[in-house]
Amino acid sequence: MSFGNLLKNIGKGLGNLQKQNRDNPNEQTAHGSIFDKIKDALDDMKEKAASTNPGTEQYGNTEAPVRESAEPLDMLKKKIEEVKSQNQADPDVPTAEESVFERMKRMIEEQANAEAQAEATTTPTETGSWSAPEPTTYNTPTPEPTAPVVDRFGAGNFAMTNSMGGSLAIRQEPDFGAASNSIRIPENSKVKLLEYSEHTVNIDGHDSRWAKVDFNGTVGWILETYLNFN
Repeated sequence: MSFGNLLKNIGKGLGNLQKQNRDNPNEQTAHGSIFDKIKDALDDMKEKAASTNPGTEQYGNTEAPVRESAEPLDMLKKKIEEVKSQNQADPDVPTAEESVFERMKRMIEEQANAEAQAEATTTPTETGSWSAPEPTTYNTPTPEPTAPVVDRFGAGNFAMTNSMGGSLAIRQEPDFGAASNSIRIPENSKVKLLEYSEHTVNIDGHDSRWAKVDFNGTVGWILETYLNFN
């Protein structure tokens, strides 16, 4: 929307306000000369806008872009105050109500705000063809799969017993005082580890957990220190 269209919309707004004032039974009808003086000032601004270079407006010694200059609208508001003072001082013209002049100034503000919003949301039209740039692609190297870490001391693994030439008792509970199975585990026997005890015992100055093992179908507890995982 151009500045000329903004002034045109303000002119339409003045006409609507004048009609509302005449149709409102609860408000004194303002004398027609009041609106005529404001419209004359508005027409003068339109002539100035049409006579200057496109897109600019000359006021005094300042040439500024029409769409960016707030000075013409401020001058229009001052004109409203001037007409208001003249109306109050003229004994031959009925004094219009204060609300009439306030609605005029408010209407100018609303039209100016509407123009600013329209300018902010308008996308300039460009000539020539344009296409969106191709998106940049990045070749991210696929990480090499890493071999899972195997806990060879964990449950489910196998171990060989090392009982220093003797055999190992298979206890029913992880405790020296627990009963033993009738079957014992010979030296260098292969057993399957099932789980560990939460507590430890001290053997020759070293702490050792109990290990629950499966020896050829016989399940029981032996000390971890007697197991080799090599």
